[in-house]
Amino acid sequence: PYTFTLEQRCEVRGQWRTFLWQGGVIRDRGGKVVEYQGVGFDITERKRAEEMLHDSMRRHRVAAEQARDSAEDARRAAEEAGQVAEFNRRLALEVDHRVRNNLAGLLSLVGVMKERSKDVRSFATAIEGRLLAMHHVHQVLADTDFKAVDLKSLVASLLAAVEKLATFPIRMRVDGPSVPVPPRQTLPLSMILVEWFTNSCKYG
Repeated sequence: PYTFTLEQRCEVRGQWRTFLWQGGVIRDRGGKVVEYQGVGFDITERKRAEEMLHDSMRRHRVAAEQARDSAEDARRAAEEAGQVAEFNRRLALEVDHRVRNNLAGLLSLVGVMKERSKDVRSFATAIEGRLLAMHHVHQVLADTDFKAVDLKSLVASLLAAVEKLATFPIRMRVDGPSVPVPPRQTLPLSMILVEWFTNSCKYG
C-alpha cells in the first residue's frame, strides 16, 4: 500500500480548523487502485498550543537576549566608570605633584631673593621677574600639551619674560639644533636660564 500524511486547514461551519490526514491506497496485483483508506484528526487545539508554546519560547528568548544585552551594557558602563575614576585619580595626583613642585620652587626663590635683595623694591622686582618667567614656562608647556618643549622656544619665551628687568635693549640671537626638553626638566632649566639672563642684564 501507498501511505501518506497531510496537514491541511479547512473551513468547518464558518471556523478554520486544522486537520491531519493519514491514509493510503490499496492496489491489486496488477497495480490498479482498488481501495482508498484514510482517517482525519482535528488537531486545531494542538496546533494552537504549539503556536502558543513557540510564541512563549520566542518571547522568553527575546527577553533573555535583552537581559544579556542589559547586563553587558551595565558591565561596560561600570568598566568605563572605573577607567574614568582611575584617570581622575591619576590626574589629581599629577596636579598635586606639579603644584607641590611649583610651591617648593617658589619658596626656594623667595629664600634666595630675600638674601640677595638689599631692599623691598629690589626683592619685589626679582620675585616678579621669576614669577613672570614661571608663568611663561607654564604657558609654553600648555601650548605643547605638557609634552617636550623645544629649547629655542623656551629661551625665546624666557627672554620676553625678563626683558623688562634689563636697563638696556636685549640683543640676543638664539641658534642651534632642535633640542627637546622633557616637561619635568623645563621649570628647573628655566630658573637657571633666568638667573643667567638677569646676571647678564645686571653685570653684562
